[in-house]
Amino acid sequence: MCGAKEVDPSRISLPEQGLDPRNHLSGQRLQQFLAMPAKIPQACSFTKDKPACHKVDPERWPSLLRKLHDADMITFLPKKDVLAEGRKNIKGGLFCVPHKPESDRLINERRPLNARERRLEWCQLPAGPMLSQLILSKTESVRASGDDLSKYFYLIKHLDEWQHRNCFREPVKGKLMPGLGLNPNEWYLPAFKVVCVGDTNGLDLAQATHEAILREVGCLHPSQTLVYGNVLPSSNILEGLYIDDHLAFQVWDKKTYRDRGKQEDEVITSKARQHYQHLGLPRSAKKAFDKEYSFKAWGTSVDSNTGQVSSPIEKLRQIEVLTLTLLKHGLASKKALQKLVGLYVHPFLHRRECMCVFRHVYQYMDHLPDQHRIPQHIRDEL
Repeated sequence: MCGAKEVDPSRISLPEQGLDPRNHLSGQRLQQFLAMPAKIPQACSFTKDKPACHKVDPERWPSLLRKLHDADMITFLPKKDVLAEGRKNIKGGLFCVPHKPESDRLINERRPLNARERRLEWCQLPAGPMLSQLILSKTESVRASGDDLSKYFYLIKHLDEWQHRNCFREPVKGKLMPGLGLNPNEWYLPAFKVVCVGDTNGLDLAQATHEAILREVGCLHPSQTLVYGNVLPSSNILEGLYIDDHLAFQVWDKKTYRDRGKQEDEVITSKARQHYQHLGLPRSAKKAFDKEYSFKAWGTSVDSNTGQVSSPIEKLRQIEVLTLTLLKHGLASKKALQKLVGLYVHPFLHRRECMCVFRHVYQYMDHLPDQHRIPQHIRDEL
């Protein structure tokens, strides 16, 4: 039931260069970013810290630290400079989650630090189910083009003044890391110099920086940008950014003889890609696509020919198999049933009226025993 994996240094994908938000953010957001060391810290929201998950084999620890340092992702701070409460240093841990067949995603487990920090609350994200609100006439179709930035989170440099809040694991003596100019007899803690996956403000910083980069070349115009919770823009050109995924949509005629000139979605995609290249930002060639009429947008499948907008069929089939298996056995743990019901949320977002089907399920979930047989009326709803 746990997705945390041991850290294997050979499977971690690392960025080749950094991206400084100070070069792209502007106005109030730039001021808020620079003021983070003074404005974001707050009193701990827990009476007792939750332990930070750390899954690194001690034999791999030195090679992992060396790899992260060579990628300019971490530095080493003297133990006396690390964030502390009394004699206790406040620090995180490291683990991985599955990402690609050949690589894992490194997570900085910052729960003790996140509990002592406020949210910037900058994120205004799109959602794939919003595309179910598109209304096309019989003579219209919709297509999309998109890009995904590789290793995006660890590209973003954080402030030097924030490093003492980004330390992780146990201290090491300088003599264990030769060639880095450390005092051999002093204790140091590794500290991230970049925005981490796992940071309570990581999404806000990543989203805001990418938005600023695209707006530098005229992308993400407010009148055509998708934001979940806002009214769908009344435009034949739509655009959205979800952290590292940038998509542009074009609604136009199906006519055989139509204007074959460069359309607005092509202009948006071209400007974004040229700017990425100018800044040296790595794009994922495997995930990029152009002018597709059957595509996936932020986890939602869209088929312009049939008009179907839904969760991908392969995921729907997996949910179906899991549900049928559970009903066949009729016995489930509380956590297993909660996780299964949670899988229905994304498909139901495309047809919200389906939420009412689980009326008794949601009521029943509040009073589950740990191991139980599923009542007949709950089986009927599932």
